[in-house]
Order: sequence, then structure tokens, then C-alpha cells
Amino acid sequence: MISLLIWATLMTPATLPDPIAVQMQAPPVARFLPPDAESFQKAQTLFAQTFANPGDATLTGAWQKLGFAYRAINGLYLLTDEQGRGAGGYLFRKQGDTCLQVPHRFHDRKTGDIGLALFLAGNYRALAWNTASRKTRVAGSDQKADLAKRQAAYFHAFHMAWLNNQGGPVIQLHGFAREKRRTAAGRQAHLILSNGSRYPSPWLRKTAQALTTAGFTDVAVYGDQVNELGATTNVQARAALTRNHHFLHLELSAETRTALCQKAKQKALHQALN
Repeated sequence: MISLLIWATLMTPATLPDPIAVQMQAPPVARFLPPDAESFQKAQTLFAQTFANPGDATLTGAWQKLGFAYRAINGLYLLTDEQGRGAGGYLFRKQGDTCLQVPHRFHDRKTGDIGLALFLAGNYRALAWNTASRKTRVAGSDQKADLAKRQAAYFHAFHMAWLNNQGGPVIQLHGFAREKRRTAAGRQAHLILSNGSRYPSPWLRKTAQALTTAGFTDVAVYGDQVNELGATTNVQARAALTRNHHFLHLELSAETRTALCQKAKQKALHQALN
């Protein structure tokens, strides 16, 4: 069980040490430049090395060659895009077996704060978030920078490095508006869980039960109680499915996201997910 002391001293974005506070409060960058194939592969290799040993002194220089800044901050390790490419932001620690992802921090309000609160609680080895809005146009194309649908992104290189080198689950946070759902079940749900397919795994159903036990209401599993917001076009989910890797696509209603601004509710979510 997580130490109550950790939660009593849990940092909020307003009190985080710089430059984490700067990164988490920054507005979206104005452009999205995808990596070429060579840069993607180099990043994937570096992400794998960073997962394995974030304290490796050679990482700072190696990441700098790809246009990132890498630094240690109070036992955590922060990776930031120094070229304003929409390459995302990343946090690492030496312990933990779960990966957190927030691909729509600006559009799905509060998911960045929720993801950071979970990461700071412990038991999570890495956190990735977007720095360009999902509505930003990809340079040189008419496509949008939706990281959950883009393979050509540093965010996806991070994901692939995790799948290929770590055994723990991936939890990807999203937000939805209940009033916009097309079915009665979708409008009733406050949390919708999916693994990206219509066939929920025992692990997914067990996680849903843990959330219900932790006090969350109207928890629905895609393929069981609800048939929308199933992440069936999510590229991270697809990659995890092909490797039989645990992937949780967790949709949170606006009401649930507001409730998760409270530390007691954050604690309940953390315990249910662990």
C-alpha cells in the first residue's frame, strides 16, 4: 500500500520544482515535426537505455544529439524537447514497473495533472505527455498531431521501447464528455476501460473491478457494458495487442477528472491501478 506520507506531501503543478513545473504548465507548441525513420530508431534505442538506467551519465549527451535536454531533478529524470517540434515530454525514475501515457493533455483537460499525480505517487517507471495539441497540423501534410493515431512520433518510439524492453503494463489516460456519447451506456459511464479490442482480457476486467471496489461509480468495460470509446484505432493499443502486452486505455468523464483533483480520489485511483 502506498505510504500516506507520500500522499500528504504530494506535489501539485504549482509547487513542483523547476523545470518540471514549467514543462507541465507550458501551452502547446505551434508545430509538429515528426521524426524521420533514423531519428525514430535512435530515439527508441535511447528510450530503452533510459528505462534500463535513467542515471546513466552518457544519456545527457546522447539525447542532446537528438534535440532533447535530459536532466536529473530530485531523484527523477526529465526529458524535454528543446526544438519546439511537439516531440513530447517525459519523466523517468529508477524503480517501478508501469508506464503512464497522456497523449491529449490539452484537449482532455486535467489528464496531464492526473498523470503527473499518479507518477509522483510511485510505482510508475515512466510518464509521457504531448506538447502539441492533437489538432495541430503535422508539418508538410494535412494530418493532425494526434499521438494516439501516429506511429511517426517520438511518443510512439517511447511506447515501442517500453513494449520491447519492459514487462509492465501501459496505462494511457483520456477524457470524454458523457453528453456527447451516442449510446445510453456511454452517457451513463464515468470510466470506460479498453485494451483496444472488442475482447476484454481477464486483466482488464480485474482492473475494472478494482476501480469499482475503490469507490469509482459507473465503471464500464468496452466489449462488455459499452460499445464506444474502445481505442480500436489507437496505434499504441494495436502495438501492445500484437505483443500480448497489458494495455489499459482509460477514459475518464469530465466529472471524474474534476474529482481526481482531490488527493483522496487520486489515492484511490493509484491503489486500484496497482
